[in-house]
Amino acid sequence: MKKTLFSFLVCLPLAGWAAGQQNYAAVILPGLGEPSIGAALKINNAGQIAGWSNDSNGNPHAVLWSPAPKGGYYVQDLGTLGGAYSYAYGLNDRGEVVGSATVATGEEYAFFWRKGNMTNLGTIMTTPWPNHGWFTLSQANAINNAGQIVGYSVVDESTIRAFLWQDGAMQDLGSLGPVGNQRSHATDINNQGDIAGWSTTGWGEDGAVLWQQGQMTKLDSEALTAYGINERGQIAGMGGGPLNLGAFRWQDGLMSRCGVGDSIAYGINERGEVVGSYLKNIDWENGTYLYMGFVWGNGGVSDLPLPPQAASGYAAAINNQGQVAGYIVGQDWFYNPVVWVRARPESAKP
Repeated sequence: MKKTLFSFLVCLPLAGWAAGQQNYAAVILPGLGEPSIGAALKINNAGQIAGWSNDSNGNPHAVLWSPAPKGGYYVQDLGTLGGAYSYAYGLNDRGEVVGSATVATGEEYAFFWRKGNMTNLGTIMTTPWPNHGWFTLSQANAINNAGQIVGYSVVDESTIRAFLWQDGAMQDLGSLGPVGNQRSHATDINNQGDIAGWSTTGWGEDGAVLWQQGQMTKLDSEALTAYGINERGQIAGMGGGPLNLGAFRWQDGLMSRCGVGDSIAYGINERGEVVGSYLKNIDWENGTYLYMGFVWGNGGVSDLPLPPQAASGYAAAINNQGQVAGYIVGQDWFYNPVVWVRARPESAKP
């Protein structure tokens, strides 16, 4: 497996506008090929990062970035299931990775990777029918420290359903939708086995849900999708409503909004800090738009800085040390994997 060590630090002041904000610096993560094209999508408490990177042939491969002893990051190619592509979406504190990868016939399946070995998790349905028409048959989105895995799988010709994989078997988590429109996705799982995601709740309607001890509960009438859950049961996601204040944090039946329009929350840590992105500006004349990654904590919402070559930024996950995994979109419209780290204030430097 290929390992590469490289890092490029861009020290910029935080572009946020909230009181008590923290300073961050953006680190461009190394890629399997050059330039580094890919995305960082999950970060654990050891600072390891999972995502994907284009290899030297331009094919996206699931990767694991690990901090190097003397600074920078190693990038490790996790391979595929025999096909050309793979993507990593989930990571636990043991360094185990989940995602999706193609097989030799080109179909994409959920995988579990551990210590150099990638395993095909299969699907809820026993055997794919001929000419089924699906490209992605299953995808794993998250794994907890107990090895429980969640994601979604094709069930039949028109249905995808959230799953929980444990003890070598994939369990259908069901849906709140009516017969004929029973779709669901599981997006994250904590170490207690609580699962966040979304389900159809009616014809053409979706809602954020929580699975606890086999029971599925809709979070709130304005909560559309849940993306992250922490050990305290706090959930981050995207909501609707007349003010379009999308990003939310939910706990014990109460939903709070970050106060920023056109926003989505993707990740949350044990301190309840939430990360995501929002639409900051649209240049109608040139047909371009600017998305900014943000951190939402007790001090309010703060923008994450963009390197000079970036056109937009997206924050996907945050660990308990406050490190943020995500990606930027460059002026060339390629994705570049990034980790934002909290910079030491000038007063603390020797």
